[in-house]
Amino acid sequence: MADMTGLGSKSALDDRRVSQIASRALDDAKQMGGEMLAVARDSVVTLADEQRRRAADQIAAVAEAVRSSADALGRDTGLPLANYGNEAASRIDDFAQTVRSREWGKLAEDIEGFGRAQPMAFIAAALGIGFLAGRFLFAAPPRSEAHSAPASLAPTQQSSDPHGGVRHDYGAVSGPVSGNVRAGYGTAREGGA
Repeated sequence: MADMTGLGSKSALDDRRVSQIASRALDDAKQMGGEMLAVARDSVVTLADEQRRRAADQIAAVAEAVRSSADALGRDTGLPLANYGNEAASRIDDFAQTVRSREWGKLAEDIEGFGRAQPMAFIAAALGIGFLAGRFLFAAPPRSEAHSAPASLAPTQQSSDPHGGVRHDYGAVSGPVSGNVRAGYGTAREGGA
């Protein structure tokens, strides 16, 4: 029986060692998970900041386009409308600077606050932005065929023949026609009335 007690205490020591090793492994896993989460969070924040800077640059480009259009309008017509265009460009530039300097969360809060305070102006602004975005997209020069379609789908040669099953002959029949000349075009059948 003395042997049994020795085995029991040895087993208890082994259990404690296993428990300590498991506890350390769990702590190490938690620490590694936390580090990986921090790295992932940092890379997402960096990507979001880069996207915010790109958006601000695009907004600033719109402001510059409005400004140059207003200047050209002022030179060509001499009307005071150019002042309104320059004022709009200045406001767009200010907005670009705001986008550049604020965090995404704060920008979202500002937009939400504006939408709640002045819903009609918010809807009008959203429609205007959508309209302008559509105009810019449709006004952009088309991409070349080499960049717009994969090589397997790009045409290999230019031809004046119609493609894609479109008929340009408006019902004309080419080649031999069975029956008489008017066969199949709603005429009376041979031998019938």
